[in-house]
Amino acid sequence: KINAGPGMTVTQHADDITLSAATSVSPVLNVLSVNSNTSMTPSDDMAVVDSSLGVVTISLPTAIGNTGKKLIVKRIGANNVIVQAFGIQLIDASNTATLNYDYMSISIVSDGTRWVVI
Repeated sequence: KINAGPGMTVTQHADDITLSAATSVSPVLNVLSVNSNTSMTPSDDMAVVDSSLGVVTISLPTAIGNTGKKLIVKRIGANNVIVQAFGIQLIDASNTATLNYDYMSISIVSDGTRWVVI
């Protein structure tokens, strides 16, 4: 008797046995490079924001229906980057988060109703 663990399958043919393992592939991130006000979508993973020309607002997609979705916003430039939640939704306890230092970033995850800073 052969037992297969999680992610493993055992297939028996007439004279042989095949042991297969599921493989994990690291996903490629969908990264936006922007320098003006932009709305992220659920298919985006990260926004690299050049704020050299002025303050830039990044609008988030809705947290509702996107449970577990992780987003990252990174500021590169002299001016603030404002991260704006969708509608009346929140980023932790506020509707916005401000990246007020060069090379500052924020990582957030949807809990299904709001964006939570991690």
